[in-house]
Amino acid sequence: MKHISMFRLLGICLLSLVGTTLTAQNWKNMVNKAVDNLTSTTTKDVTGTWTFAGSAIVFDTDNALKDVASNALAKTFTKQLDACLKEIGMKTGTFGYTFATNKNFTNYFKDKEYSGTYNLKSKDNAITLSYGKVLNLIKLNGSAVCDGKTLKLVFPADEMLKFLKSITDSKNSSSLQSLEELIKKNKGVNLGFKLERK
Repeated sequence: MKHISMFRLLGICLLSLVGTTLTAQNWKNMVNKAVDNLTSTTTKDVTGTWTFAGSAIVFDTDNALKDVASNALAKTFTKQLDACLKEIGMKTGTFGYTFATNKNFTNYFKDKEYSGTYNLKSKDNAITLSYGKVLNLIKLNGSAVCDGKTLKLVFPADEMLKFLKSITDSKNSSSLQSLEELIKKNKGVNLGFKLERK
């Protein structure tokens, strides 16, 4: 009887471990669906003209998976960023980029244009956008993933917030302030744009 009980106990432990593994895997899949994966494609070229198609959010590494509320956090950030971009007037046709082969770029928003230079490192999908004096020499260091039809640009949340404030006249908008508060409370979040080839 003791042997049977021990086998049953061992079986229960093994099933518990398998269940935990499946739960963790399911959780990871859920979070991956909520955020964009920037490691699945190697970006070698971003040249061309791209227009705004939506917001993008990415957590640094798998740190977000350690937090039970990370799926909800991803949804919260997406909702807040979408509200912010909508309030400042960023939508399809009002915002985009043109990347030239000579490493220069033009960024348009509504009736304004901002120029600068970019540096793309295909090895780790890293991109740096260096703006000119019009935007106080802002430099955005982030990630770029391009599959030919879609380009995703994301940057550390605090850098993205600074950029958004610099291109809009609505610096005191309620959605910008709410986004800023959310960023202050959460580290390791990257925000940006989904763009489509024009």
